[in-house]
Amino acid sequence: MRFLNQTEQTGGYWLTRVGLDDATPLPFGFQLNINGNTLALFRQQGSEAQFLSTSAIDIESNGTIQSNIDTPTWQIFQECLATEPTQDPTLLLASDINIANLLHFAQTATPDNKFIALLEATESFPFTVKPAKFLFEDFPPEAIGACPLLEDWKIPNRLCSENGLPGCFDGKIDTALSEWQTTISWQERWQIIDFRTLNESITNS
Repeated sequence: MRFLNQTEQTGGYWLTRVGLDDATPLPFGFQLNINGNTLALFRQQGSEAQFLSTSAIDIESNGTIQSNIDTPTWQIFQECLATEPTQDPTLLLASDINIANLLHFAQTATPDNKFIALLEATESFPFTVKPAKFLFEDFPPEAIGACPLLEDWKIPNRLCSENGLPGCFDGKIDTALSEWQTTISWQERWQIIDFRTLNESITNS
């Protein structure tokens, strides 16, 4: 693995391009930890991958690099992915840095699945919020913003923030879900994949 370059993104995030040893697909939910900075897999094309982080990293550093593979948190997340799919949409949840992991999963798995997504930002999103194009029946009406990439992939999505970000539900994902679950649109049979579980610190397994 070698670090190629990094560029600053919307919302104060950073995108780091990495050269891999081979083109073996990295697993869903893959993250690196470099000297205390978490990098979440956003995209892979062959032997190159892009990772999102909340701060710039020293790509010349020879510091410790850890991955979250085989940590208890990652194993729990893999159990969620292994759940038998239903004919109903799968609800994807993510906040902050692991929005990148959700986007990687959604882009890769979209052709064979029907997804909807809820994203949450503590401070800002790693993309420019745009007006939603897809209906989200019975969801709190103030949530009119969406992630453009997910919409490009035909995935309805809505945004949540406790900081009053424009176009967002004013509160956490869990609060929005509690309100939504009281409506007739909520389907209890939906499979839920929660990328927020990946927010826990990466430690040696």
